[in-house]
Amino acid sequence: MATCYAAAGIVMAFALRRPSWRAPAFALATIQFALHSANHLLDIGRAHPRWVGYVDFAALLAATIQLALLWRAADRDARYAATGADGRIPTPSSSSLPLAPAPERRST
Repeated sequence: MATCYAAAGIVMAFALRRPSWRAPAFALATIQFALHSANHLLDIGRAHPRWVGYVDFAALLAATIQLALLWRAADRDARYAATGADGRIPTPSSSSLPLAPAPERRST
């Protein structure tokens, strides 16, 4: 289990400098934490002392919710960056930059 968390941490460290990686990294971590939370929920009564099972599950559930909120924010940022400030996908006619440089004209 520790290697899975280490790999997710490394991917998230790379995502600090690569915004396009953020939403997928949070998605993967959220899904992994949700599955881990479900596993602890199923085994909640087997912990010794008993209260540890409840605390473990609550901590994992809180982390899952936090990761889901971060995933949502990262996805919203990615959509905003892709569509622009007005919410529409830029088209060549609405873009402020030309798609290709204009051909040179010779004067003869």
